Amino acid sequence: MKKLFCLLFVGLALFSCKKEEDKRVPDDDGKKEEQSGDQSGDQSDKETLKPTYVYDKADLADSTKVTIYQARSTKRGVCYNFMPDTFVYKLAEGISWVYNWGQTPSTTALENAFREHNVEFIPMFWTNPNNNFTTVANFLDRNPQVTHVLGYNEPNLSDQCNMQPSTAAQSWPSVVNFVKGRSGVKLISPAMCHGNIPTYGDPFKWLDAFWAIDGINLSDVSAIACHSYMEAAGATINFGDEFTTKYNKKYWLTEFCAWGDFNGGYDGQQKFMNEMLYKLEKDDNCERYAWFKFDGGVSSKPWNGLYFKRALTEIGKLYMYYTTFDQNVVYPSNKWIPAEHFRNANEKIKCYATTDTDGNLEINSFSDEDFVEYKVALEAGENILHFRYQVNRNIKLKISLDGVSLGEFALTETGEKGDAWGTAHIKLDIPSAGDKVVKFTTNGGILNINRFAFEN
Repeated sequence: MKKLFCLLFVGLALFSCKKEEDKRVPDDDGKKEEQSGDQSGDQSDKETLKPTYVYDKADLADSTKVTIYQARSTKRGVCYNFMPDTFVYKLAEGISWVYNWGQTPSTTALENAFREHNVEFIPMFWTNPNNNFTTVANFLDRNPQVTHVLGYNEPNLSDQCNMQPSTAAQSWPSVVNFVKGRSGVKLISPAMCHGNIPTYGDPFKWLDAFWAIDGINLSDVSAIACHSYMEAAGATINFGDEFTTKYNKKYWLTEFCAWGDFNGGYDGQQKFMNEMLYKLEKDDNCERYAWFKFDGGVSSKPWNGLYFKRALTEIGKLYMYYTTFDQNVVYPSNKWIPAEHFRNANEKIKCYATTDTDGNLEINSFSDEDFVEYKVALEAGENILHFRYQVNRNIKLKISLDGVSLGEFALTETGEKGDAWGTAHIKLDIPSAGDKVVKFTTNGGILNINRFAFEN
């Protein structure tokens, strides 16, 4: 399905306009329209996809293989029209949940893959929920791990659910009662955007009127769903936070990417994604979020597709492998640590698909204003830091452990070409063994970092 509508962000005077393609919209009998676009990825197989590697100490100095240690983000999800079941095992490395605007995955194989790889598929109800109760009940019976169901999609938009608050209130109690009858399942509110229906285009005005209707209770939902296509990350986060402030509920940002007036191209979309992932992972008001969308556009506006021709796109790698700020992970010595999986960093840090021979992402354009931190289990005595990097001139790498400086160490210019990478082997005297917070800063230059390891 195609739709064109404008989003007006009141108070911020920001205009954004969204053209959505192929969103699954049930007809009146609750059936989903089938995706008719390119499904070239359907025949992909695991052998065509790069696995995650683990190498031993002896391979450190020369190996280019990197291990994923950090926990998956429980927040990070994606909406989709088409997804090959053979790709779910790879998706599960970075994505915890998915939805497709429908009640079930499109195939049994896809449903089984989600269940096998612990990716939660969340059903959604539409304008005639009575038609869907049996389907959703059967799905939940087969998938007891599913914890939520989604409410109506964009009821304040004329080419989505298109419901006045009073109309939505007629069927909503049946949805509430259905969910209350399912142990361990929670209900998410109707998903609100800046819409265009008469009187109630404003999402807050729609919800205020909805909750004011007798028999409709805010307490029946566990979170508020919202959508944004603004190109400003700060404004998008403020939009979500406003729902939490107003209704004292966490928010789910179940559709987002830069669209509207956005003409930043592929690089601009990656910059926006970096900013959004940093903010969303750190925003305690946000309980979950989902990028729009898995099978989106790659070569034209809005440049938002995560998957194309049986593989992750560059922006797909960024979404999948960007840090989750896992505070519990302690990286081992004698293993490569992916630079993008920092536990803390300043907000300006940006990650992109690496140009190095392996790994997923690199920290890009790291400068003297930046820092990154990791927790690593270190042994006392002499250690060698293997540091895979790219830099435009000779600089000093500053290293500290638990806030105590170990000194400044030379990184020699490699050049600025994409494949101009080097590995520094830096001898360090670690004063005591233990789990240490390692912090990297520099004295200048433009530094890209792919990975590093401490060998003892």
